[in-house]
Amino acid sequence: MANTISAHDRVLLQNFGNSLNKVLKKVGLSKKEFAKKIDVHPNMVSRWIKGKANPTLTSFYDILNFFTKRNKFSKPLLDLFPTSIKKGLNFEIEHYYYQQLENKLWETINDYENKLKTIKEERKKDEKIIQEAQQTLTMKKKLEDLQHAFAKIKIEDKQNIIYKLIDRKYLDDLYLY
Repeated sequence: MANTISAHDRVLLQNFGNSLNKVLKKVGLSKKEFAKKIDVHPNMVSRWIKGKANPTLTSFYDILNFFTKRNKFSKPLLDLFPTSIKKGLNFEIEHYYYQQLENKLWETINDYENKLKTIKEERKKDEKIIQEAQQTLTMKKKLEDLQHAFAKIKIEDKQNIIYKLIDRKYLDDLYLY
């Protein structure tokens, strides 16, 4: 903050400080308690109330969040302050708020993209498992068909088929070497 404060800015700061002091009294918070809740030094809150310092945009945002999250009031904190202060701060706070909102939106989009990527990877794994299960079912069906066909064959023919399969396997093994 610059060392010199214009008379207009001094009046705005003083009005903000007075308004903040009234709001704190209305909600029953001491300066020290309030400072702790918005994570600033208690001396800073005193300086705001006395009009000797101006909260940063981050501090304004924290103040707004504190009051709206507490649900003590149905209106946001700015509505508790005089119009002259609201006009000076509204644009800056809205701009900061929209930046935060945009950052949160991009974060959410990235989270969803990562979740979608994970889902696609899981779907590929599931498709592979389904394909393997279908192959297993096909092999099972073929085996059942063979067993059913084999059950209809006479015992003497079964023995001949088994001997032929064994001989064939034996011959196939010989050709491999």
